[in-house]
Amino acid sequence: PRAPLLPSQALLALQLTRDLLRGLAASPSLMPGGVEDYFVRLNMGSKNYMYVPAQVVKMQSPEGASGEHQMQVRGADRNRPSSLTLTRLTYVSNKPFTEEELSEIASNLASGVLRNLPQAVARSMGARRAAGMTKLQPRRSEAAPAPAPALA
Repeated sequence: PRAPLLPSQALLALQLTRDLLRGLAASPSLMPGGVEDYFVRLNMGSKNYMYVPAQVVKMQSPEGASGEHQMQVRGADRNRPSSLTLTRLTYVSNKPFTEEELSEIASNLASGVLRNLPQAVARSMGARRAAGMTKLQPRRSEAAPAPAPALA
C-alpha cells in the first residue's frame, strides 16, 4: 500500500533554500541527518527563469575553481524525471514553491518518480529543518524581515 500523499504545508516544510543549504554546507552539524529526501526549487532555464521542483539525493563536496557544493537531485529533468541530475547550489531558489510546483511534487510522489515519505518521517524531517534554520538564523548577515501579520 502506498503512503498517503503529504499535504502542501508538509511539502513546504521540507523545502530547502539556497541560503539554508549554503549554511548547512559550511556547518553540516546544524541539521543532523543531512539533506537527503528534502525538496529544492531549481532554476533550470538558461535564458529565462524556469523553476522545477526536485528531491535531494545527496550533497557533494565542492569541486573545481568555484569551490561551490553540488548536489545530486531526482526529478529535475522533466523528460527523464527519475534520472539523477548534478546541480550547483547557485541554481537553488530562495523562494517558496508555487502551488503548481507543489502539485508537481505531489504527482511525482504518487507516481513513484520521487521517494514518498511516511507522514511521521516527514514530520520529523520538518522539525529538523526548522531547528536547523533556527540555529542558522543568527549567523546570516542579513536576517529576513519578519513577515507581515496576516489579515484576519
